[in-house]
Amino acid sequence: MNATNFQHSTHLFRRAATCAWLLTVVNLAGAANAGESELFVSPVPTKLRFTSETLTFPGGEKMGLAGGNFLFDVSEHIRLGLASYGAMRGERGGFITAGVAGEVHQPLTDAWSTRAGLFVGAGGGRGSYTLSGGGLMLRSDVGLVYETNSLGNFGFGISHVNFPSGTISSSQAYVQYEYPFHTLMSSGWSLMPPAPTDTTNVKGLQAHTNEFAVVHRSYYLPSSVVRDDGTAQHSRMQVMGVEWLSYLDDRWYLKLESEGA
Repeated sequence: MNATNFQHSTHLFRRAATCAWLLTVVNLAGAANAGESELFVSPVPTKLRFTSETLTFPGGEKMGLAGGNFLFDVSEHIRLGLASYGAMRGERGGFITAGVAGEVHQPLTDAWSTRAGLFVGAGGGRGSYTLSGGGLMLRSDVGLVYETNSLGNFGFGISHVNFPSGTISSSQAYVQYEYPFHTLMSSGWSLMPPAPTDTTNVKGLQAHTNEFAVVHRSYYLPSSVVRDDGTAQHSRMQVMGVEWLSYLDDRWYLKLESEGA
């Protein structure tokens, strides 16, 4: 084969390879578009819940306890997720626990429902070793929830907090607020679009602007701030953590953050 024929054959091979590549891209794009039109993901009803209650320790000491729960519907009447509780009032600042939570719920009317939940976690802090023992925390509760159309859900009930290896065992009333929404977290894709139900409505899938950030703050403490024993406190405290914001509209947003010294 002379040089002219070799160059001509090489040119034809390159043209054929280019055409084959273009056909492959077109076919893949068509398959992808067809797949997108046939695959659907079902939205998962989700609850972001905040609770407040006051525990009674041995000796009559009181501690305000605030909680946060992030729960997903795994069936019609069961929710599972993560939760954390921490001191909000009293002498135990820095007392915090984290763990898993679950609940069962049953509608009573269009607006009212009843629920029962269980939290299993661990934690402690702020000189609470004699109170919390090894740190295992169990919290059970029963209550009622009132669902509004646009302001979220409000509830109240009775809870019991117990540290099995410690001395904390307290029953008290609690109040709660929860914000319902939908997430696109699921176990996989389905080939058919979900049937329209109350839990997969289009309104629940409206997009919201979200922000996630790593934060660092420095607090300067006045000289009048002292420790429990009366000695001088450090003049500066630095904390680092994360925060998540979800904008409801142009002026209102929900904020969830966690920071540690």
